[in-house]
Amino acid sequence: MSGLAGFKHGKPAVEEPQEEFGNEDSLDEGPDVKFCPACFDHVEDLERYEPGGFHPVHLGDFYHGGQYKIIHKLGFGGFSTVWLARDNRSNTIVALKIVVAESSHEYKDLETLQELADKISGQITHDYLPCLLDHFWLDGPNGSHLCLVLSVLGPSLSQMSNRDRRLHPKVARRCALQTAQGVSDMHAKGICHGGNVYDAQNALVEC
Repeated sequence: MSGLAGFKHGKPAVEEPQEEFGNEDSLDEGPDVKFCPACFDHVEDLERYEPGGFHPVHLGDFYHGGQYKIIHKLGFGGFSTVWLARDNRSNTIVALKIVVAESSHEYKDLETLQELADKISGQITHDYLPCLLDHFWLDGPNGSHLCLVLSVLGPSLSQMSNRDRRLHPKVARRCALQTAQGVSDMHAKGICHGGNVYDAQNALVEC
């Protein structure tokens, strides 16, 4: 009965002591708390949308004086997000890579891509190596961000060939040949690829 709700075996129930919490200001003195919901496994770390971190991007946003309009999200990494954008000047589709603010001023990829553009020329370069089309700086709520405008590349070979499906041998041989030709052209101009270039995740198919 409801009248006995506070009793157990005929004795009054003993209330356990309640933990006292301080005011809201005291929460700022403790360790940082990160919110990582499991339903967001395939997105960038949402907690890095903070000063020094990612720049918040919305579909339909314009950048660089209205030249680039965001159309779709392509991907993300630990240091950047990549977006499909329309170049309104040339009426073409490009990939816009926005680097986190804290890494933008020391980001090595810009120097490498500029060196590739200066040192390498020819059909092999344009066909098999990524091309830097433009770059600019963006000032946002989380800091100053380096933005790289690149040619749009499609899925990686690892995405196209996995446990459920495999590349046709003829296609695989052609991809291996083109990768070797691109690396050879880089080496001939004194540029070395520092990563595992033959990793299927590093080889992308042009859209």
